Parts: sequence; structure tokens; C-alpha cells
Amino acid sequence: MASLHDSKGDATVRSVSTRAAKAVPDLRVEFPGAGKCLLPLARGLRDDFDGDLVFQSGARTGRLFFLHGRIVWVAASTLTESFLGYLVRTTPAGADELRAVLTQCKASGHNFTEAIIARRVLKRDTVRTALLNYVAQALLEIVSWRDVAVRRLRKNRVYTGTISFAPSLVIRAAAAANVELASCLQKFPELAKILHPSFAEGSTQTRISAVPRQAQSAKIDRMRALVARLYDDCGKALHYCDVIRRRDGGSVVDPHAPKAVGTVLAQVCDYLDHSLSESGFPALGRHVVADLADDQFLVVSTGVGDDHLLTMVCDGAGLSLGMLLNCFLPEALEETLR
Repeated sequence: MASLHDSKGDATVRSVSTRAAKAVPDLRVEFPGAGKCLLPLARGLRDDFDGDLVFQSGARTGRLFFLHGRIVWVAASTLTESFLGYLVRTTPAGADELRAVLTQCKASGHNFTEAIIARRVLKRDTVRTALLNYVAQALLEIVSWRDVAVRRLRKNRVYTGTISFAPSLVIRAAAAANVELASCLQKFPELAKILHPSFAEGSTQTRISAVPRQAQSAKIDRMRALVARLYDDCGKALHYCDVIRRRDGGSVVDPHAPKAVGTVLAQVCDYLDHSLSESGFPALGRHVVADLADDQFLVVSTGVGDDHLLTMVCDGAGLSLGMLLNCFLPEALEETLR
């Protein structure tokens, strides 16, 4: 995780994604550990695992750190570039400024990535993207090893950061960085599903049916990406997510979805808008929140445009309202709709 970074300096990492391509690559040789390493990740999407997934190949070791079934850090002994070095190489942040933050974090115990964001060294979305790409590089290292032994270590850990990733997202990031790995993963049905999801890639339940891509507008594409991103980020705590039209409550993402709930929610928002205006109160803001039974809550967001509403039902035991409204939702809107 970000607080586990070492200070190896700015050593140049061996670029896995730019290996010389063979005329006829033997994918079993290129990534001999792909199935053994990644299948536990795909299957791990079905449980809220806390602890480490440990990989051993001779003297080489790798470790994936999990919190509530989500990846917070990946370490590989053959990856020679530190996260500090990666940030210096790939972001506008200066090396001296980043080293100063890291030194202070080591002394205080604060999370490195959160400190970078809090001190405005880099924007949150820049840090999140960099961290995702870095852990994907570490995963690429691990799956390139031979004769890998895999074991799970359950641990209760305290993680002070707010950035974590669904395993499916890390696998897709690694595959996006290396076409040979992407081809290799097609041999495993469970992994191929991750590379070619319907929409809810990070969810254990696919609640949205596919729409032919050629029939979609660019705006609908972005809304589908938004829903997929939220399922990825929120994991099992997001029970339902959709984008509906305000005029009739119909789903933009899935034309076959039942309209009953969407219609009611659209009418409620319109009624609130009208009533607030008639009473002289301020207009409806970005979100409408309702407390539901069984420690669940409903969020209806107007942030997807004047004509649409984003609707979500979440498990309050697995996701706080503050984390959703201040972290996951703004990030997802910024990266998919802006």
C-alpha cells in the first residue's frame, strides 16, 4: 500500500509492456504464472478478503494487500522502481517535493498518497491513476514468474488511505499495458469475463444487460462507463446503480430495465424541485439522500446532466455516505463524464 513505499530512489524499472515481441510469442512462456496468480483474484471478487495474497517463485516474492476485498497495494521483489520514482517519472511533481513528503510521512506514519493530495502536490485523480498503473506493473512482474506458489494470509490491518481498487480493475489495467497478457488471459473464461464485462465489472452481481455498442451514443457510452466505475470502486456495498431519464424514469444504461422505480424517483425529484421553488427555499442541490431499512441508503444525483439522474442503493455497513459523496462519486464523474 502507499504507506509501505520504500525509498529506493529513481532506479529505472524494466518495462514489461515494451518487451520485444516475438514473431510467434509463446504466451505460456511469456506469462507462465498468469492463470495461477490471477484466477485467485477473479475468484476473490466473491469474498471480502482482508489480508495478503502471497506469491513465491524461488527467491522472488510478491504480495497483494487487500482490505475488504479491494487491493490497496501490490509489491513485487523484481520491480526495481519505487512508487516515488514512478511519480517523478510520470507526473509533473518534483522529486525534491515528493521526497520531502515521503520523509515526513515516514516520521509521522501518515499515508503517502493522502499526504500528496492533502498538500496539493498532485490532484487526487492523478495520484489514483498513477497508483493504479504502478500496482498493475507490479502485477505484470508477478505473472511473468515461473512455478509460482500462492497462499492467502488473513490479516486485520488498518489502512489510512482512501484509494483502493477492485481486483478486476487492476487485472484490466495490467492487460491494457501488455497486449500479450491480454491475449493470454483469453484462455481462461473467468479472466476473459473481466476483460470483456457487461457493465458492472467490479460487482459480484451483473445487474445491467448489454446493449449493442454500435447503437450507443457517446453520451450513453460515458454513462455506462460511469456505472461500471462506481461498481468497481464501491464493490459489494453498491447494491444497485443506474442512470435514468428525468422525463419518464427509463434507464439510459439498460433499455430493458423496469421503469417503476425510476419513474417514482424522477417524480419525487421533480416534486421536490417544484415545492422548494414555490416555498422560496433554495433549489435542489446535487444529491437527494434517503435512509433505508437494513442500514442501506439511497442516493439520487443530478450530477450527470439536467435531463438525467444517477440512482444508487448502497449498504451503509460497507460504504459510508461521506466516502461515496466526497470520494468515489466525484472521481467517477470527473473521469467518465467531464
